[in-house]
Amino acid sequence: MQEHIQAHTTITMRDHLNWFFAGSRCIRTGFITGLAFAGVLLVIEQIFTSGLSTKTIATAGVAILFIPAITIPLTLAIQVIWFLRLTSSQREMTWELDSKGIFLKDSAGNGVQLPWSQIKKFSDRKTGFLFDTRPTGSRWIPMRAFREEQIEGVKELAERITNSG
Repeated sequence: MQEHIQAHTTITMRDHLNWFFAGSRCIRTGFITGLAFAGVLLVIEQIFTSGLSTKTIATAGVAILFIPAITIPLTLAIQVIWFLRLTSSQREMTWELDSKGIFLKDSAGNGVQLPWSQIKKFSDRKTGFLFDTRPTGSRWIPMRAFREEQIEGVKELAERITNSG
């Protein structure tokens, strides 16, 4: 088993969106927001009137559908803008995985050390690896960043260490 694995690649829009959807709570958050808004609307109607009107119930139903319909595309647009604002040196990424954790850095000199103790969950996805660092978010490493012989080593190292903690 490999104890030190290094990978390098340029992050693409597809990588960024794969990370976003793999670790996204956007859809769930959109529906929860819609339900919460509808619930508040129904409670307010109940408190200030003698009962629920058909109009209020219809408005609540529209809110349940409309809020996610706005939230999801808006969040996706923000992600695209966020990616486009990255410089080419910020898109050039290097990852190092070892028994201590994951070190990621870009060619602009920015780097982050993530000890394994901060990683709550590891997911092996079709296009990459997702490291969930809740409550702060997640880190995505595209599968294509690794040589074929490194991929099993990443899985073994991450699963062994995250399952032992």
